[in-house]
Amino acid sequence: MRGTKKLLGILLTLVMLISMSACGSPASDTTGDDTQASAQPENNASEAPAEKIVLTVFTEQMKENAESDSRVMAFYNAVDTFNAKDPNVQIEVDALATEPYNDKAKILAAGNELPEIFEVLGSWNKSFVESGVNMNLKDIIDADPEWKSIIKPTALNNFTVDGNPYGICLEEGGSTTLLFYNEDILNECGVASPPKTMTELTDAIVKIKAKGYTPISLGNKGPWVAESCYLSAIGSRYTGNDWNFSIVNRTGAKFTDPEFVQGLALMQNLAKQGAFNSDLNSIDYQQQRVPYYNKEAAMFIEGFWAINSLNSDCPQDVLDATHVTGIPAQEDAKVPDYLAGGSGGWAYELNANLEGAKKDAAIDFLKTLMSRESARTVLEGGNPCAIDPGEYDKSGLSRLHVEFFDLMSQVPFCETYDLVFDPNVIDVMSKGIQELLIDAVTPEELAERIQAEYEKTSE
Repeated sequence: MRGTKKLLGILLTLVMLISMSACGSPASDTTGDDTQASAQPENNASEAPAEKIVLTVFTEQMKENAESDSRVMAFYNAVDTFNAKDPNVQIEVDALATEPYNDKAKILAAGNELPEIFEVLGSWNKSFVESGVNMNLKDIIDADPEWKSIIKPTALNNFTVDGNPYGICLEEGGSTTLLFYNEDILNECGVASPPKTMTELTDAIVKIKAKGYTPISLGNKGPWVAESCYLSAIGSRYTGNDWNFSIVNRTGAKFTDPEFVQGLALMQNLAKQGAFNSDLNSIDYQQQRVPYYNKEAAMFIEGFWAINSLNSDCPQDVLDATHVTGIPAQEDAKVPDYLAGGSGGWAYELNANLEGAKKDAAIDFLKTLMSRESARTVLEGGNPCAIDPGEYDKSGLSRLHVEFFDLMSQVPFCETYDLVFDPNVIDVMSKGIQELLIDAVTPEELAERIQAEYEKTSE
């Protein structure tokens, strides 16, 4: 009986304790711990979720090319790196092949409907600036000295207006004016390897032709080849590179200036000397390599992109005898050994309307893309880069790539005409050079024709 009473007493005590806990004590409402516990859920409820920022990058870098082009790989690596940092700030890529990209980018720019980040060709930049669609990056770059220190001038040259940069290139222009030569054929013809001046080239042309070879294989069916891979350097050597910017900025230079005409005359004289194949306007730049591969031509002139084609397509014995250098120096020119290129042709730019968190995120992505890590990826894949990589691994580069990068570090660069001059002017120039090389127009007549188009574009 006593045990039963004791058990009932314990149960009664438990019921009272439970009741007190359920009802709560007025005194406990004033304790610090209870105040914090009750306030915390209230604060969480009032916090707004972090705003998700989505930026679109409009580009002509197609992802399927990433394995074969280190520039494309570096871009998509940067996107992945950026997106992994913060799930609330993400990059979306809108990529089109180059031709449709060109068309759509111009339409979007005309309607001021470009996305947050986009690619711009050098020849478009000035008109984009005048339209107010791209952001001035000067203060952004200056605000980060460490980042600024790895951006080469070649990353900005084609995208600077009145001292203000509006775009940054990841890729460096390399050079469009490289001389590829077969050392064995030149030696067979008794030619120093390679001709170092235009005078030596003139002598070499005679000796090479005497042995039955084409001195220089040229495919100018797509008329940009003779303009971009020859005249851009040849003309700039006579005029100086400042002349090119005077043309772009319309500060006095003319295509009828004697120095520019001198460059056209040299081009025509090379053709008259028999430097080129007779079907030069009937084959394209890829077909011009075929006689070289077949040991029918001693040399060809093209841009750095030909190195990858040589490494993949050229017969091994020809490849083993192939070297790359600059086109021969012009002894009578203002700058005898300019190569065209160096400055990047495509840059990434920011929409001028960006502000606040979106602007900050876009700048952060630009820094992620224009980084030493990206530069190493580009260079180790065999492409020149306008961002300083620091140390990088050269072991995977071909011999021709090493020769090319060595050349790049030794010679001065000028602008490539079609990256800076108005497209309509380039069209008249390029088609006119086709006529010039078959002696259907004089240098003076062609210069007048180009100048007329230039003046028309300013109206």
